[in-house]
Amino acid sequence: MWGSVVVLALVTVPDPPRLLTTFLVTSRPRPGKNLLFYYLGCLVLNFWFLLVPLTVLHFLPSLGSLLQRYAPPPAADGSPSLQPIPLALGVLSLLISARLGMRIRRRPSGQSDVPSAADTDSTDDAAEEPDKPNPISTALSRLVTVEEGATGVVAALRRLAARVYGAWKEGSVWISLFMGLSYSPLQATAALAIIATSGTSILTQLSAAIAFVAIMLAIVEVILVGYFIAPVLVEAVLRSAHGWTQIHNLEVFATISAVSGVFLVATGLGLF
Repeated sequence: MWGSVVVLALVTVPDPPRLLTTFLVTSRPRPGKNLLFYYLGCLVLNFWFLLVPLTVLHFLPSLGSLLQRYAPPPAADGSPSLQPIPLALGVLSLLISARLGMRIRRRPSGQSDVPSAADTDSTDDAAEEPDKPNPISTALSRLVTVEEGATGVVAALRRLAARVYGAWKEGSVWISLFMGLSYSPLQATAALAIIATSGTSILTQLSAAIAFVAIMLAIVEVILVGYFIAPVLVEAVLRSAHGWTQIHNLEVFATISAVSGVFLVATGLGLF
């Protein structure tokens, strides 16, 4: 059991959705505190998902036999069964990656997001001109703007969205906590099945579940330890990483979509 759990946890370490969420959390104001609350949210969700079912199955073994009775039967030829939801999400991610790849290929070869020497010479002239508004920020501002005295469901939803958007811009930690509470990888389900059917004692099963979560969140834990040891150095590294991703944003999102799509398609085909 331990070997399977550790290997599954190591495979889950570079989980693309978690890497993207970690990047978003560390790009907010007060990145160290926001990353800590995101980590706490991940712990609460995954411990609830793993420890509670294992404890219930230990004290109510009849529930396990009941679940096995209503579980879908395996394929007759022993081939892995298809999972339509991960398969559909994987195909969608691959299509998005292909679309981004086409945009990158159509980009002129001489175009670069890094300012050239000519652009540097005209810095003084550009400084006198007002900055152009960010279209994404403008669209979000229009979306969350509510007319004075407006009532109804739409107005209430816009007020709620305005509070969430304001909390996001101010670096509120409860947004990061909610982000940690909102996602658990598909491998956690496989780990739960491996641990629950191992036949070991309840303490061994709970230890294996805790070890799985600790290994799975290794990247977040390394960054947090770095914040406690050398916060200035870690913030400088993250700032440079964020600057690089802003320059190569299309390449980054295309790569993340491609990796996520391959993994989801393999999961949907039953390869994992």
